[in-house]
Amino acid sequence: MITRVASSTINSSLSSLINKSYSNYAKTTAQLGSGNKINSILDDSTGAINIIGSNAELSKITTYLDNVASATNQIKEASDTLDSADTKAQRAYDLATNAATGTSTVTTLTASKTELNQIIKGMVDLANTNYNNNYIFGGTNTTTSPYAVQYASDGTTITGITYNGTASSGDWERQLEVSDGVYQTVNAPGDQVFGEYGETYTYDSNGDGTAEATYTLDKNPDTTEQTAIATATGSAYDSSKTYYKGSDGTYIEGAPASGTATIYKSTGGVDSTPDSSKFTASASGIMGTLMKFSKALDTTIDGLNNTTSYTYDADGNTSTANVTYDLDSSPSVAEQGNISAATGSAYDATKTYYKGSDGSYVVGPIPSTGTFDIYSGGGVSSSPKVTTFTGSSTAGYKSINGLLNEFQSSLATITNTNSNFGTISNKMDLTKTSLTDTQTNLKDYVSGIQETDVTQIMSQWYSEQSAFQASMKAATSIMSMSLLDYM
Repeated sequence: MITRVASSTINSSLSSLINKSYSNYAKTTAQLGSGNKINSILDDSTGAINIIGSNAELSKITTYLDNVASATNQIKEASDTLDSADTKAQRAYDLATNAATGTSTVTTLTASKTELNQIIKGMVDLANTNYNNNYIFGGTNTTTSPYAVQYASDGTTITGITYNGTASSGDWERQLEVSDGVYQTVNAPGDQVFGEYGETYTYDSNGDGTAEATYTLDKNPDTTEQTAIATATGSAYDSSKTYYKGSDGTYIEGAPASGTATIYKSTGGVDSTPDSSKFTASASGIMGTLMKFSKALDTTIDGLNNTTSYTYDADGNTSTANVTYDLDSSPSVAEQGNISAATGSAYDATKTYYKGSDGSYVVGPIPSTGTFDIYSGGGVSSSPKVTTFTGSSTAGYKSINGLLNEFQSSLATITNTNSNFGTISNKMDLTKTSLTDTQTNLKDYVSGIQETDVTQIMSQWYSEQSAFQASMKAATSIMSMSLLDYM
């Protein structure tokens, strides 16, 4: 029996065959042209999803590598800066060590002071290092110089070095994400590394060790505060000046560095004009140590120019125990009472007093010839000749010697901070290696899914082309037959 097949069925089958052959041929042609196995999600949905996920991960790794490079560069800049700071601090320490021996002359100490001034200015410049438009040691306040220098009225004498960046007690960290959920801190707060000087002053009016008030630098007074300053000082607020506000509501204009300091009432008018020596500046870190050394040099130079200590040898016999008289420049209330009891008259701030190691007193200045009085127990105990006194100048040496440990501590802080940066730098090198390895593995993985084997795909392309051409030829042959061919 002859079975007839409808021409529509044949045409449908042929059309399906042609479409399939063409689809395979077109897919292989696209793969050959692009060099990729997968050119759309329809080619291989699982492979396409894996590629998309891997590319997203590769994009994140690229961002992490950029952050690692940025962190490495910032840390290197900070480390180089601290290397320079260490060099300057070491030089200042050497100057202090030499000065502390007590054998220096006014000339050598003056030369040390000149060099120290340059060291201080250089240290401030280093603390204000800017990298890529960001101040390294300003915490999160990266657009403002972290350190500002206050000068005396002469415009050259430094009276304060204050920190304007984010405090180490605040939110100072700047971080970069260097891998999934891992953030690296790339900075250190300036006040922790370098410290400061003269941010606050404690005021002890009578030298009894109890502060009557604490004066804090008012860095950025608002409108209300500016009005209060104008009321207290009796003149309009001047942004070029520095103002210190006391815990008792009074004000000081400028740092109480030398001479006298005028204290203004909050309601207006002068409260008092105390000796600036009654004020003690806050000091921390290398900035504080350098400034204290500078002050100690000033005192020592003044001491060398003015006799501050005498040795009394009553009989001129060197084997006899001597009495040493040291200048008592700022006697406390109790000491003032002792002076009154010894001399038999009230303490007079305009006079100079020398206290003996045996408890007696001399009222200076010591004359160059003749005799002078030694007081003890409320009257004159003796009137020795001037020739029995040998003057010496030791003021400041002791305070300089006391700074040597502070220098070592400040240097240790700089070194430790730099060591921490070194540790971070090594960590960034390891992170970079890990990210690069992961990046290479992911690229190889994507390549294995995506890229074609040229030899294999060429062979397949020829095969698919032949199949497509054969299907077209078969369809042409069959579809060209008419009904008469079956009769």
